[in-house]
Amino acid sequence: MNLPEMEINISRLSDGKYSYRFEEQFSHLEDEIAISNLIVDCVLDKAFENHVFQLNVHFDAEVPCDRCLGPAKLNLENELVFTLSRNEELKRNDSDPDFRYLAPDQNKIDIRPDVLDTVRLAFPMKVICSEDCLGICLVCGKNKNTDPCECSDEKTDPRWEKLLKLKKN
Repeated sequence: MNLPEMEINISRLSDGKYSYRFEEQFSHLEDEIAISNLIVDCVLDKAFENHVFQLNVHFDAEVPCDRCLGPAKLNLENELVFTLSRNEELKRNDSDPDFRYLAPDQNKIDIRPDVLDTVRLAFPMKVICSEDCLGICLVCGKNKNTDPCECSDEKTDPRWEKLLKLKKN
């Protein structure tokens, strides 16, 4: 996903809260996922050598439905909070991904990787276009929402066919 520049210059910030907003109209996250109206609201709370970032990400997405493979439109949002610190102890202890070391000479923070992670984590595990989606016919492969088919959904285990013939006679 090609995002615009999302850098925050922290070199001359005094302690306090700062708000930033980044907007992108259209982009592709991956081959089949279209993202539009991406809005990133960032609140930076600086206190001494710590920089606490709170990202609120809102966007629209169009992805394939997991049942019928037709387009599913989603309005998603997600939040991420992380801390960057110039504290030397964080340099040695990297076990918590929400706390990161900030080098003394680093004056700009690029939040694009964090925004991408936040966008990816916003998607549900299963996406359906509507609650009443019928999916794809397992026999002929047609989309049952748009092309009704006459296929039978009942599959019989071939080992029972002789017994079914006896039952019918």
